[in-house]
Amino acid sequence: MEVGLLPFHGSALAAAFFTSCTNNLFFAPLHSALMRVCGNYADLRFLQNRQVTVREAVNSVDWGELVDFTLFKTIPLFWIPINTAGFLLPVDYRIVFAAMLSLVFGVLMTILKLRERKNQAKSRKESLP
Repeated sequence: MEVGLLPFHGSALAAAFFTSCTNNLFFAPLHSALMRVCGNYADLRFLQNRQVTVREAVNSVDWGELVDFTLFKTIPLFWIPINTAGFLLPVDYRIVFAAMLSLVFGVLMTILKLRERKNQAKSRKESLP
């Protein structure tokens, strides 16, 4: 912004927005993909008690859903705005804010995963003769 490559030099909101966009557009897709692969690996290995390879964990990811939901919905509609707000906070509060976001997001993902498992078990039970 100082050298004129980005507009709105001197605006705290613009600086927070550009920082959030850069962080989320470069880091978040890789982070989301790795978390999905690791989560699927853990599910297969520990919940289904299977010997699983990294290739199997990678192949178990629904990449279309990951791209559609995470990259085109979650990042632009949730993470960029919420992190923009976080970057507007004083530096001393940013880590606390990020930690709270991680905690809330972790609880939300756990609830959604448990709901998904419950629905899968219910559909398996209904499909039995």
